[in-house]
Amino acid sequence: MFRPKQPFEGKEEIEARLTEINHDGLTAISSQCISFARDRPDDFMNYLRHAWKQEGPTLRKDEDLLNALQKVELSLGDDIGLVHDDDGMFYIDLLAALKSGNESGAVEFPRRVLELYLRIQAACDIKGEDALKQMTREWFKDDPVLLTEKGWHRSSECYVEAPEYLSNVITGPILLPSPKSWDVSSFELAALEKFYRETLQVDDGSLDAVLKELDKKPDFHHSKQLYGVLNEIWTKISRDDLPRLREYFKANQCIILSEDDTERYTLGDCIWAPKLDCPKNASKSFPELQTLFVSVLGMKKTNIGLVYHKIVNFIRSVSIFGEPREQKARRLLVALSQDVEDYGSYIDKEKILESDIFPVVERGKHVMLRPASADFYIMDREAFQTEFRGKVPVLDIDHTTFWLLQPFFNWAGLQGRYLMSNIGSIRNAFVPGSVTETPAYIHPMRAKGLLRLAVHYRSPQTRTASGRESLARTLGKTRIHHLKDHSLFTTLKMKDFEGSHVASPLSEVYTCQNDDGLEIYLEKKSAEVATAVQLPLVLARFLMEDPNDESRSEMPVDAMLPGLIRTILRTNNHSLRSIKRILDEEGIVDVDKLENSPYIPANGAGELLELLAMGKGAQRSRDHGSRTNQDPKVTEVHGHEDDLTREFGSLSLQRNTDTTVTVWGSDSTK
Repeated sequence: MFRPKQPFEGKEEIEARLTEINHDGLTAISSQCISFARDRPDDFMNYLRHAWKQEGPTLRKDEDLLNALQKVELSLGDDIGLVHDDDGMFYIDLLAALKSGNESGAVEFPRRVLELYLRIQAACDIKGEDALKQMTREWFKDDPVLLTEKGWHRSSECYVEAPEYLSNVITGPILLPSPKSWDVSSFELAALEKFYRETLQVDDGSLDAVLKELDKKPDFHHSKQLYGVLNEIWTKISRDDLPRLREYFKANQCIILSEDDTERYTLGDCIWAPKLDCPKNASKSFPELQTLFVSVLGMKKTNIGLVYHKIVNFIRSVSIFGEPREQKARRLLVALSQDVEDYGSYIDKEKILESDIFPVVERGKHVMLRPASADFYIMDREAFQTEFRGKVPVLDIDHTTFWLLQPFFNWAGLQGRYLMSNIGSIRNAFVPGSVTETPAYIHPMRAKGLLRLAVHYRSPQTRTASGRESLARTLGKTRIHHLKDHSLFTTLKMKDFEGSHVASPLSEVYTCQNDDGLEIYLEKKSAEVATAVQLPLVLARFLMEDPNDESRSEMPVDAMLPGLIRTILRTNNHSLRSIKRILDEEGIVDVDKLENSPYIPANGAGELLELLAMGKGAQRSRDHGSRTNQDPKVTEVHGHEDDLTREFGSLSLQRNTDTTVTVWGSDSTK
């Protein structure tokens, strides 16, 4: 569609036509063409040039039509001003004619092209017409009429200038310096550069030039050259362009990693992982471009490959600057632990476990580097840090370092070395006479809240009505005693080590269940901490105990249970009514409503038996007639009532245990 300078016949855009079929069925110059030439002589050359693209090849073959078109042009020659005044459109048409006769770009006298460019620029400068500049700019952008050393090109494919390091990698033509055959003077050069930059608005080769090249999806070697250019120019890129560069690599699949792998990746698909044999590892393909990919573009990075190689070669390494080898071993293990969950599958676990990388405190309190096959335990409680050193071989780390190394221990399968899971016995006691006073029982609202939790999490103690009643009595007679300081102590013994008895401050909670209820003992100095941390865990284990399981080796506890117990214990005395609301909001079952539910077998056995009997009653009525006065519960279930009652009375309300559990040892007081 052609857009005239002013609307023509009420239309912003028209379909420019040179010919049409007349009433006699013959091809003739279109009435639109004649009208436009008459009404818009200043814009007719634009109309003619646009229509010629479509109909020019046909008109050339018809001499009569050409003559008719020439008559239209000649009759309007004075109006257009072609005779008396140079016009930018005139030179554009000359350029189009010159280009059509030299499609290959091998122009015999290339200065003629230069002179046309300069005359077009002069026309734009003299008349100052924005419309002419805009039309010229669009034409050069859409049509390949810009002559370069690489032939005819569109202005959108070219760059005015480019640094030498860029000119070697971008495929688009660079316009300046101009070809020597043009013999451009300094005056002409200034006008030509103005034509390129201002009228055609061609840019210099810079960041956009590289991104345009990447848009073309070049091969591996060309892509690598472009990455190298970005590595050189990123310091010269403006602050506004750096985020744009990062977003480009995040949004576009512009990273190719090898000649053999033609797939392309975004920045987020790749990883910078030196010495790690993993897929999409950019460090293997471009080791010299770490600054660009990691620091500038923000590619994910892991040093786990480097750390792995240092660990497996640790025994041959040399310690410099007096750093103890044990300290270096700890640092390497912590560094490995940081990324082992994500990239552990790409390193050899067995080689690490065979390496002398584990600093072990042996019975003589000497620290030695040992492999994982050596006998040692991992101290997984802060309280173990002093008690077990020198009595059993333990890993020489503090509790903070233990926390940092937990991902590594899990990956390496060393959880079985945790001290807590290897304690053979735990004996708790308190010094006689340390109880200062006898407290009251806990408030009934707290006791009822604990009962709700036991029922909700389907404690074995709540399977039957009698079990629930027994637990309710025990919880209703629960007392919390506060002891004098240093009154509680715990004796621990390792399973496989003689003489490994230690007195530990592990326990700050001591419980004792008797016929009168549950007695809980806390030391005054640590009562606040124990109530917040240890007591909820102790009570969670107590609530979930199975009285019929003599082994009690492991007690599964739902992960949310200790937190809810903590809420019940720490609720202010003035806000005890909020316990019910909190448990309701958490979706904890209401024991009162549960006890009164007609769907519980023990509560509605009669209704259930009647429901079951209805099917048989209907069958009998069809076979033997109706017995309206007979009790269906008696007639249909005669001789089976005890069995059914027993069946429903023992019906388990248990469902599948939550898979998110915390497991405590049978004698643990944690």
